[in-house]
Amino acid sequence: MARFYNIHTHKAPEQNEHVFSIQSLYEGFDQMQPEFFYSIGLHPGYLTDYANQFEQVERLASQPNVLAVGECGLDKLVETPMDLQKEIFIKHIALANRVQKPLIIHCVKAHELIVEIFARHKPNVPVILHGFNNRSAIAATFSGYSFSFGAAIFNESWPAGEVLEHTYSDQFFLETDDADISIEAVYEKAAAIRNVPVEDLIKSQQYHFNQMFNFEG
Repeated sequence: MARFYNIHTHKAPEQNEHVFSIQSLYEGFDQMQPEFFYSIGLHPGYLTDYANQFEQVERLASQPNVLAVGECGLDKLVETPMDLQKEIFIKHIALANRVQKPLIIHCVKAHELIVEIFARHKPNVPVILHGFNNRSAIAATFSGYSFSFGAAIFNESWPAGEVLEHTYSDQFFLETDDADISIEAVYEKAAAIRNVPVEDLIKSQQYHFNQMFNFEG
């Protein structure tokens, strides 16, 4: 069955014959429902009770409806001290390695720091940089990892569309994050940027999703 895969959303999860979504939770883990699918982790901007929060993430990460660890990472625009951000990010890498699930990365103006941490704390699971909106030169520093594109591809003055156009089909996903757009609209825009039929994009995304998550959605 062909579906639109939404790799990362903060909206209510959508699960039907047409759409498969992964809801990203960084709090409110008690909201999880067994019929939906999630990624769970601590966003670097919301580390208010990080010790207790991370305990919950560790406890829940092995559940079968938790498909990924994150979003987690580094953000130079939030007030959270960078040393604390790094400490918690490294814990997420270790957790993803332990449960063998993909790692969803949040990164704002800190790509060089992510690269440095990966050199010392290497993920041995797939890595997805979500909401990617940086130049191709920065994308090149993450060779071997995947990118997820969303609302940024609708703005022609931003670099996301250009990177998406030249990224191999097995190295990217599509998402809505917290934007008020549908995943169908994101697919249509992405197909136009890549100059391929939407149907072809649906097929390649479904194959890539199943390979990445070892999951038949």
